[in-house]
Amino acid sequence: VSSMSVPARRSTREIFGARSRNVASPVPQPGSAVGAGVGEGSPAGGGEGSTGEGRSLASADGSGAAGEAPLVVAAGTTPAGVHAAIVSTVARRTKAGLMSLNATVPVVRFVLVTGLRRAGWGVRDALAVSTGTARIIAAMLLAVDIGNTNITIGLLRAGSLVATRRAATQPAATADELEFLLDGLLRLDDVAFGDVDSIACASVVPALTAGIEAVAIRRERPLILASAGTVPLAIRVDRPEQVGPDRLVNALAAQRLYGTPAVVVDFGTATTLDCVALDGAYVGGAIAPGLELGLEALAARTAKLPRIELRAPDRAIGRDTVSAMQSGTVFGYQALAAGLLARVRQELADAHGIEPRAVKAILTGGLSAAPWARALDGIDAIDPDLTLKGLAILHAEVSGGERLELGLG
Repeated sequence: VSSMSVPARRSTREIFGARSRNVASPVPQPGSAVGAGVGEGSPAGGGEGSTGEGRSLASADGSGAAGEAPLVVAAGTTPAGVHAAIVSTVARRTKAGLMSLNATVPVVRFVLVTGLRRAGWGVRDALAVSTGTARIIAAMLLAVDIGNTNITIGLLRAGSLVATRRAATQPAATADELEFLLDGLLRLDDVAFGDVDSIACASVVPALTAGIEAVAIRRERPLILASAGTVPLAIRVDRPEQVGPDRLVNALAAQRLYGTPAVVVDFGTATTLDCVALDGAYVGGAIAPGLELGLEALAARTAKLPRIELRAPDRAIGRDTVSAMQSGTVFGYQALAAGLLARVRQELADAHGIEPRAVKAILTGGLSAAPWARALDGIDAIDPDLTLKGLAILHAEVSGGERLELGLG
């Protein structure tokens, strides 16, 4: 349990060191604390089969880590009850960034067994609890969103998105180069590819789709590719197979997390609007050139117009070339997005006999966090990680992965 109590990003050597200190500590007298604190406490005497005497899985001297309440379980609690308490605490601490992502299963099991044995558990019960807990602690999903401009990854554990990273897309990258990139992004959060249990991916770059399939085969990891055939949504368009997997995943996430009817506005390489009907079906949308794509074309196809910083100017009437370009690009793009959103919102509302304001609008994509994007009229929620969350939902519902918690909201 000591590996759960240390701050995130500790090395394996430090974790083993913490384990060794626990093993060397003297065996406590009855009623004293053992192991290391794993997080927020549950009231003593509250477990199944309680006798009113609590057992605290705190530090060897009973103090626990600074600012932490130990996990307290009632004497007589069944192994299943202890297991459930540990799993709940691990999920909360992972979400809060207080549990090391690189905690290894053998270390977790060793420390759990040691702590439970000191607290009076039998060997068989302690091993049963540690085995189940280690299995849940180990479960990690790698969500990969391969777009035309960026590859975005998310690490999910216990249904919570605990880390995200982004890199430029290289469409001509080989499978080896893609594996090298993913491994490097994972290591930024002290996670190795070997720690990943499964992969869920939405890709709009066919060459890289084949690449990640090769990586999954080589690494012997199960892979779910988002498509019209795998995303659990009714798709009511003329050619479902032509709908981008990222758009379907966004629609799935909007339906599950925000409710229906809904429109997802995705500010990426292209700007897409995707509509989810009241019954949860995907019913189509709109596609427009992305803001940065238009800006690059403007600079590349004109002799004197420069590349500019993407920000909203103080006024629409520009008094120099840069401010005029910023006005036309940012304000013009806001008008485009707001106009499209208003029209599709009205059409969805008319189809269901409701007011347009009852149709939820969710903004996502690489540019959704920009200040000018947040000023867009008619947006109910901004969720830059919507696609990653949709991939987690896809994995959970199709492959029986971790049940999602409110940490994804």
